[in-house]
Amino acid sequence: MASSSLKTNVGDVERAVCLVVGALLFLKGLLSRRAFKTGLGGLLIYRGFTGNCKCYEALGIDTTSEGAKS
Repeated sequence: MASSSLKTNVGDVERAVCLVVGALLFLKGLLSRRAFKTGLGGLLIYRGFTGNCKCYEALGIDTTSEGAKS
């Protein structure tokens, strides 16, 4: 699902946290029928899975180990 044109700009720890928190929010949103929680959880899962954050991209932020060195 991840496109090769997506640049990874989110570090490994941050990606793992996004996946866990995103999954919890997504499930909680589904169970409580809350679209906002479900959507936010989905965005965090996407961010964790792809390692790409559009907000970081727009602001020029890179929290990967390669990006932190430059």
